[in-house]
Amino acid sequence: MTWHTSPNLPKPWQVQELQDILIGVEQTAMAFDMLANQIQPDNTEDAKTLFRRIMGDFYVLSAMNGFTLYDGDGCNGTLSASCTSNTIGAITFYNMTANQYTMVHEIGHRFNARSDGGNGRTSNSLYGRMQNAKVCEEITRDGNGNVTNWCSIANGSLVIWTYKDTITVGE
Repeated sequence: MTWHTSPNLPKPWQVQELQDILIGVEQTAMAFDMLANQIQPDNTEDAKTLFRRIMGDFYVLSAMNGFTLYDGDGCNGTLSASCTSNTIGAITFYNMTANQYTMVHEIGHRFNARSDGGNGRTSNSLYGRMQNAKVCEEITRDGNGNVTNWCSIANGSLVIWTYKDTITVGE
């Protein structure tokens, strides 16, 4: 992740923004580490390495409204909001104050694109798989509590099972 400010990006970073962005990135890295190791993360360096492997290199930019990353980019024209350009690997905050929650939201867009090799919103990306997910709310159980009727998993689709207050995602 690279911080970027230049004469072409006339909105300077505020210290609080940079701190909040780092908190968002650190929290995401720790979450990846927890999922990978199924334990509470205890090694910050492992979390950083895992984050870099999953998210790849990207820029975090602070820009004024109207800033153009490059001709034809989907973020062009963004006003007072944040936007992730996965084509060039940039998360840009347009004329707004960045915070950890917005940073994590934008990291989600980057994660989704990378979930299908950087191809964005495709049927194979996390977003596409969730759009086509089958939700099973009624799982049939026998008198002993054993499941007798599961939702079938077809063509590698994502299936979400819900039972009482628990949600389990399976593949």
